[in-house]
Amino acid sequence: MNKDKINELLTIALGALSVIAIIGILINKNFEPTEILSSIVNFTQVAIPVIVLIVATTIKKENKTLIDIGREVLIRVQKKNSDFLMGPQYNRKDYDPEKGQGLEYLFITNDDPHSKQRAKFITIDSLKQGILAIHVQKGTLVYGLNYSSGAATQDEINKIQQEVRSAVLSIIEKKYKGYFELVSDSKNDTAIVVAFEVEQMGRKKFKHAIHECTNEAIRQLRKFKK
Repeated sequence: MNKDKINELLTIALGALSVIAIIGILINKNFEPTEILSSIVNFTQVAIPVIVLIVATTIKKENKTLIDIGREVLIRVQKKNSDFLMGPQYNRKDYDPEKGQGLEYLFITNDDPHSKQRAKFITIDSLKQGILAIHVQKGTLVYGLNYSSGAATQDEINKIQQEVRSAVLSIIEKKYKGYFELVSDSKNDTAIVVAFEVEQMGRKKFKHAIHECTNEAIRQLRKFKK
């Protein structure tokens, strides 16, 4: 849990305890007028910081871009699958965001923490349009699933792509029907590309969709690990 979240929870908890204490004092004093007025002042002092925090947190959440939301989800997923995933990070180590000419991905890798072998898995840039692109390519099999280069044939790649596609499609058809459409991709390195209707489904649902689809894709891929 990050520092901001801890501070938020502590502030709200202390505020709640203060309100309980104020109510207890009033009961003990039999709700005397002087004590009621004093308690109103005390309650105001407690409530204002909590209200300010809630408003500030709400504004902060609303200002997050879809990429911010998606990246936060994928960072959490990566931490739980550090033996299998790398990033999100740019595909070039020396990438300068101000100069462009680089793309950010969540990568498939192996359980070596110092490994430089990786294959793109989730495209970060497309999330700004509400699009989740899940990639399965030869590198996915060789680097992440321990296939030999010779065994990572196009037929095997296609088979795994189809497994991932079917599993992810099953989830979104069941839980997000009416909020997405599939996007065709001319490249042969994608398992599925989903365009979510974020305005209709809302950001919270979009966040859950990214999390569920990514986890399901990982679950399917791990089935093929040698």
